Amino acid sequence: MFVAVALPDSLKRLLTAPGPSGQEDLAAAVWRDEASAFGEVHTDVLGSSWVRVPGTAGGPPVGGRPAQTAGGGVGAPPRLTEI
Repeated sequence: MFVAVALPDSLKRLLTAPGPSGQEDLAAAVWRDEASAFGEVHTDVLGSSWVRVPGTAGGPPVGGRPAQTAGGGVGAPPRLTEI
């Protein structure tokens, strides 16, 4: 049995942003926009993006970036690492 739940706007934007392999600019822009709500977003010259999230307990900040799917598109939750 399945129960219908509302799809958060942020997830809907990520899932519906066009991003065929080699043309992920629009999907990456959506990710950066959503990530900017909770951290400091950075992008390098190749278009790779990451977010720096400030800690709340005095520990080191963590960073996350969108993982790439097998097809090369943005689609998985970010991986968090200490930075």
